[in-house]
Amino acid sequence: MVKQLSLILTLLFAGMLLSAQTAGPAPQWLLPVTPENRQEPSAREVSDGYYLPLVEFQVNIPQKTSYRHFKRKIVNASGVQAASEISVQFHPEYEKVIYHQVKVIRNGNTMSRLSNQAIRVTSVESEADNYQYNNIKRTYIILEDIQAGDEIDYAYSVVGQNPVFRNYYAATWYFCHDTPISNYFLLIQYDAARKLNVTCRNGAAQPVEGRSGKLQTYEWRQPALSRWNENTAVPSWYENDPVITVTNVDNWKTLNNWALDVFHQYNYPPGPALRNKIAAWKTAAAGDTAAYAVNAIRYVQDNIRYLGFEVGVYSHQPHHPDDVFQKGYGDCKDKALLLVRLLREGGIPAWIALVNSSLEGHIENEAPSTGLFDHAIVALEYRGKQRFIDATSQYQRGGLEEIYVKDYGNALVVKPGNESLSPVTGNHLYSNKITETIEVLYPENGESRLEVRSEFEGGYADAARRHYHETSQEETRQHYEEYYGAIYDSVTLSEDIGFTDDSAQNRVVITESYTIPKLWTVTEGKQSFSLFAKTIYDQLTSLTDHKMNTPLALSFPAKTKYQVVVKMPEKWNIHFSPVLLHRDNYDFEFTSSTAGKTIMLDYQYESKNDHLAPEDLFRYKKDFKAMEEVMQSEIYQEGKFAGTQATSITEWHWPAVIVCLMVFGGMIPFLLRYNQRFEPGEFTGTYPLGVDLWTGLLGLSIVTQIVVLAAYFVANEAFNPGIMDAIRFNGSLGRYYTILTELALRSMLLCMSVASLFWFFMKRDIFPRFMLLYISASVGVNVLLCVLYYMSGLADGDNSLFIDALRQTVRSIIWGAVWGAYLYRSDRVKQVFVNIHPDNA
Repeated sequence: MVKQLSLILTLLFAGMLLSAQTAGPAPQWLLPVTPENRQEPSAREVSDGYYLPLVEFQVNIPQKTSYRHFKRKIVNASGVQAASEISVQFHPEYEKVIYHQVKVIRNGNTMSRLSNQAIRVTSVESEADNYQYNNIKRTYIILEDIQAGDEIDYAYSVVGQNPVFRNYYAATWYFCHDTPISNYFLLIQYDAARKLNVTCRNGAAQPVEGRSGKLQTYEWRQPALSRWNENTAVPSWYENDPVITVTNVDNWKTLNNWALDVFHQYNYPPGPALRNKIAAWKTAAAGDTAAYAVNAIRYVQDNIRYLGFEVGVYSHQPHHPDDVFQKGYGDCKDKALLLVRLLREGGIPAWIALVNSSLEGHIENEAPSTGLFDHAIVALEYRGKQRFIDATSQYQRGGLEEIYVKDYGNALVVKPGNESLSPVTGNHLYSNKITETIEVLYPENGESRLEVRSEFEGGYADAARRHYHETSQEETRQHYEEYYGAIYDSVTLSEDIGFTDDSAQNRVVITESYTIPKLWTVTEGKQSFSLFAKTIYDQLTSLTDHKMNTPLALSFPAKTKYQVVVKMPEKWNIHFSPVLLHRDNYDFEFTSSTAGKTIMLDYQYESKNDHLAPEDLFRYKKDFKAMEEVMQSEIYQEGKFAGTQATSITEWHWPAVIVCLMVFGGMIPFLLRYNQRFEPGEFTGTYPLGVDLWTGLLGLSIVTQIVVLAAYFVANEAFNPGIMDAIRFNGSLGRYYTILTELALRSMLLCMSVASLFWFFMKRDIFPRFMLLYISASVGVNVLLCVLYYMSGLADGDNSLFIDALRQTVRSIIWGAVWGAYLYRSDRVKQVFVNIHPDNA
């Protein structure tokens, strides 16, 4: 009995498929077309061995019928292979295919190849690898005895429309080809009561309006066609092929109301099993709305697997949340609706948000239509703000306000009364920091080591966590070794990969340890090894083969800090010129520094947009070259490996050195002349008194000033070419010249302080007056620097140096006030500093 029932069901299903594809006459409503172009394309235009003398599309929207008529001209054996089969895909739940004619024309003779027996059907699940099943069928006819020179003339209609769309129509047509087309026709008939909106872009021909009986028509007869553009590095939303879109959806309000009906106005009361789950989450949350929401989000993301049965109306209509919950699977709209239901039960307003994953923010330039969106996420309100959650994203962590969501640009939030798109706002945190530490040994001393620490936040952390759970440790190990093997020869992991997950803060840390047996490359008279910032380089988009009149896609979002710390076996002072690029759409920084035996290379890259406009590409071309040049660095030395034979390059920032030399060169003659001065006083020429406590403290304060100024010169960044070049190339010229000005003024003060100390010990008569001059100069210098750093800080948006200068100014004023008053009023000073220069004796 069971076998008989199975046989009956099989025959019944086969009969349904046969009725869905058959032979029959052409529709009566077709408009006449006259192919006028009989010129054959040149041999260099023909690919795959055939071309199309005719392409004809006719659509009758009220009849829900699309008629298609093609002619193929076989040129050679390649065409026989490529064009001898006719194939049409359809959805058997609501569509059927009717073949009207299949002819082979050979040497002027016409042979019909159409019969019901020739029509075959098979299943096509092209999205099965993406866990989507839609029950698409393919009907096909295999033509026999096709020869070069034959012309295949065939026509068919696809009748029916997905009932989920009701009476709304949407279609997109490109006026492009890979195979040459001699004659092209597109004719659309529609009811005037349902206005049809047509948008033509990128030079697509405008339609000719007309009538056919009671219907209005849009006609494109022989529009200009172009070859498909091949642009691999353009953003996903960009297209410059001629295209038209046709829809009878009036506006976003109409589309929103249709979507509300598709989602049944969210009228899905939860069943017993779902209610029990909701009650358990509420108990666990203890009144904490955010905690409840996070539990619901985690459950739908991680426990409801992605699997879509998108058959018939379920291509757009969701399954009931109870079914999704009980079966444990669903596609994006199923999971989103379940999450909306759960959030609403927890008192959180939530809705479906429809997005387009390719068009992103550029969807606002499109005409509203039922086929415009390809993904569903969730919009919710929390703490007065609208936030978005992607229910299909697994392994997301962090609090409700930190959950990462892709920048979809705009979304249609499906809720009553909505009439427009909403920006997809929320937490777009997407950053990582990678530190590679290389302990370099000479070959005779052992193997070098590489330690890698990668810190991921936001979307990067989600991706790292997902990869960790989806990939075996052995696969991950092999992948990591191949990654660094492209940089360092024979590199191998020496320890297990470390993985630390801070779910609360949504941070992931991965640590790796490698040995590098063959770090050094030895050639004649030279030993070297290379460093390659592959992490940064992989995020840059090359302009190779890119058309400069089209936008260039950028990796977005991207925010990476990358540091290479090289611990050399001996001191190795190396300077690399910095590269600092701050543009509207991206930032890039490269700086280097050395500290003893350690070399540090620091990179930062951040993309601030998903593309560059054509007018920005010429500058990007120069920037890319500058970035590329610092991606690979070579560390080398001449001669043999030996501790003292390493090439040691010590560089100075020579403008700073020259400034100091010029000030010293000017101050020394001035002080020598000043030393010969005579300052007559009441006790001049008498035997000086000894130094008392206060005078001794004055001398100590001068020593302190000299020590402070000396420390300033020892640690001064003005002599570091890397730092000074970085400041200058970053466009901070005000700060650059202010630093040099400070260097000149501090050099002057150093000379004056040393002279003051010398004359203090010599108890010279010129000391008191010169000390007052030094105090005034010190206060004046600090006040001037305060003003200069304030002005440069306003220009650069950084007031840190101004704050330091302000502190020094306050200290110098207090110091000057104390000792200036003492010098001016003290009789003891007048009796101590009485010695005159021998020439004035």
